[in-house]
Amino acid sequence: MGYFFAQRMLLSLMLILGQPQASQILIPPVQQAPVIDGQCNDFDEAMGVTFTEKGHAMRIFMAHDRDALFVCMQVPKGLLYERWVGIYLDPQGDGSDHTFAQSDDWSLQVNLSLGRLDSFVGDGQGSYIQTAAPTVLQSQRVIGADMESAEFRISLYGLRLGECGRPFGIAVAHQWVNAVAEDYFWPADAEYNKPFSWMQMTMTNTLCPADLNRQLYFPLLSGKREASNSGECPDPNYSIDISAMVIQRNKMTASPKGLCVRSPERSRRIRVLGR
Repeated sequence: MGYFFAQRMLLSLMLILGQPQASQILIPPVQQAPVIDGQCNDFDEAMGVTFTEKGHAMRIFMAHDRDALFVCMQVPKGLLYERWVGIYLDPQGDGSDHTFAQSDDWSLQVNLSLGRLDSFVGDGQGSYIQTAAPTVLQSQRVIGADMESAEFRISLYGLRLGECGRPFGIAVAHQWVNAVAEDYFWPADAEYNKPFSWMQMTMTNTLCPADLNRQLYFPLLSGKREASNSGECPDPNYSIDISAMVIQRNKMTASPKGLCVRSPERSRRIRVLGR
């Protein structure tokens, strides 16, 4: 608890001083993943920061496990129908090299009125292009009488986020709250299309490229639906690179002998129809 308290104090001090990138902040790991229900009420071990920008009080929670980054934001209820909570991500952590968000920088937005999730990538010119959401992305929102909140689960593998403990950039915002372009950001001086203004964060115990190439073999068992692990892949001509599939949506091919899988998620369960 002392470590997490120190992290929270450091982050709060940086917000007060207006120096969001003076250091890298470590997002704490959790043993049990939060339930993605929009409530923000199961982040006991996670980093929670309360701050105010232009009189708008906000509370943000972050945590991670081996598979995902979890972010939740609680804010005063807005009035504009089109308002949203946005997460801005620079997975490579190279925002200082660019004036504007690039094609590998993301904006993930949940419309608070509709619950609709939209995703965008930078165009390098100061705007964003709408695109398909990253694989294994979840979000929920809750609208109360006075407050509203939005919660996200973002796969580390789909965006190669925090790979090998690599720093990445992040900003969180409550946008178009009561009027068009009425936006509130954390960190306080962040801009939606300028990754160099976002917070630099790191995570512990995240996977490295060597982990993504680990080979598992799942044989097809007659009459069985659940695949089982039996060691080495007997037929490399019928391999599936799941890490590449998540990123590039490669085709999956099955051999009569089974599936040879390079799986980035150690807890992944693959269901196979037996013959």
